[in-house]
Amino acid sequence: MAPARGGRCRPAEHGGACDGRLPRAELRRWTAADVTDPLGAASQPAVIGNDDYVPEPCVLHPETVTEYPAPHELREELAERVEAWEDRHDFCYQHDLGVAPGRKVGGHAPWSFSDPFPMACPEYGSDVRPLLTIDGSEWDGGSGSR
Repeated sequence: MAPARGGRCRPAEHGGACDGRLPRAELRRWTAADVTDPLGAASQPAVIGNDDYVPEPCVLHPETVTEYPAPHELREELAERVEAWEDRHDFCYQHDLGVAPGRKVGGHAPWSFSDPFPMACPEYGSDVRPLLTIDGSEWDGGSGSR
């Protein structure tokens, strides 16, 4: 994508060289003392390449969720028992009990694009567990909950 008039890319279409691959994210840090004239409402960009690029107000509602490892992380004998149990019931371990989608603190890693592999602290050798997962959505497409 060529830059818009004036040599600048359109607000929501920044990529490597204004090629339209992804919107550009910008993080700015201010202290309370820096904010001398706060806005009454959030400003809106003049041009929006995609409605998904405009942030929506949201609220965090934490909840405790018990999740279990992904099916391919289970011992073979246990995975076979889970599969037999699924066949007898209208239930899907992966979507209903396995790794929870969305944003979470702790829990199991979502190994969606690679097989699980051991991760160890290079200094101490202890197992490394996820601290924070921030997914692109709160829905995995298979479970009925959102």
